Amino acid sequence: MAGNSMPRPARGDSRQAERCTHRIHCPLIYWNSYQSFLAMNMKAELQEVMNMLRKLQGSIDFGNAPMAEREELASDVSEIMDTLFEVMKQLPNE
Repeated sequence: MAGNSMPRPARGDSRQAERCTHRIHCPLIYWNSYQSFLAMNMKAELQEVMNMLRKLQGSIDFGNAPMAEREELASDVSEIMDTLFEVMKQLPNE
């Protein structure tokens, strides 16, 4: 039991379990806040990637590469952007 300040409750020992419930619920509150933070952070990161892809798409449109190559690259970038957009829609809006 080194380092633990409170022993684990034995099965069936409801008094010990009642004393520990606040320890169980508090981390869940922090975990939910942390998950919201991660979702917001991930959305911001994905938005930055989306902005970079938009710039890339503009560069492709006005580049000197042959038309077929530009169309293929633009199609690839559009596909990536569509996928990112779908991922972003699934993230919570908090």
